[in-house]
Amino acid sequence: MIKLQWRKIAVLVVALLGLVLLVALAQKDDKDGENEKSEKERVVTLQELPAAVQATIKKEAGDAVLKKIIEETENGKVIYEAEWKTKDVEVEIEVAADGTVLERETEKQVKLDQVPACVKASILKAAAGNEIKEVEVKAKNGKVVAYGAEWLANGKEVEAKIAPDGKILKQEVGDDDENEQEGEHEDAD
Repeated sequence: MIKLQWRKIAVLVVALLGLVLLVALAQKDDKDGENEKSEKERVVTLQELPAAVQATIKKEAGDAVLKKIIEETENGKVIYEAEWKTKDVEVEIEVAADGTVLERETEKQVKLDQVPACVKASILKAAAGNEIKEVEVKAKNGKVVAYGAEWLANGKEVEAKIAPDGKILKQEVGDDDENEQEGEHEDAD
């Protein structure tokens, strides 16, 4: 009789543990769903933005035509991303709801002779005698973070990302912007 009671208790304990496990898994799934919902992104117009954000973007962009503005909610905070291009510089900024600039990224086309010697040497070595079509400098919050270069090799477009110290970070080969494939170098960042 005592053995039977212990078996019933053991079955009851196992059943309760299973129920607790199911509830815990269900709550985890709900939290995962909330995280997906909290990271939203949508394209907006300048007029839809809070006044402080509008003022910041207008001040930063000046007379440039805005390409795109995105409102993004991440971890419960709303951030606005704006993109535009001036004569030779592409700019993207992230702005907080209060109008504070959180981040500024720029890409500027330059001549090969305008990059540091170690970067120029890496580009020339990677291009292996092919004519270089484009060179650009990428900066984040005013600090140069990388250089980019493009050239044609065997009828295919090659794009390379180079660190400020001249190290090739990434190289992609494609058919003139289509079907890009990873090259020999891996991205270090």
